[in-house]
Amino acid sequence: MKLHRTIIENELCHGAPAHANQNMDLTLKEIIANGRISNAYETLVISRLAEFFKNGLKSVDIQMENPVNVGSSATSVEVVNAINSLDPESQVELATYLLACINAGECMLHNRDSNVVDWIKFVLRRQD
Repeated sequence: MKLHRTIIENELCHGAPAHANQNMDLTLKEIIANGRISNAYETLVISRLAEFFKNGLKSVDIQMENPVNVGSSATSVEVVNAINSLDPESQVELATYLLACINAGECMLHNRDSNVVDWIKFVLRRQD
């Protein structure tokens, strides 16, 4: 998992904010187009964005605030397994919602007190 976390931090966090936003946008659009999550990188992007947005409204210029301090819960085995165990339709719904959050610059469905897995379940219930 440390390798995956390092890749995410390098890919999403150390580049310019516009570049990071573009990578996240493209990854989410790829999940939507494919109809499912198809690789570990996509899973980790979803998990990091879920943790990022679960705490509430964020800046339009998503710089992932200080991504190194985002926390390790997003890349925990529990979160990764929960995302991978979602059916493809739910994976696409989650990716669609996170893409809408990026485009809007905010997330209206938030719950600071929940963990990432519970927040994902909460968002998917609200999409039904």
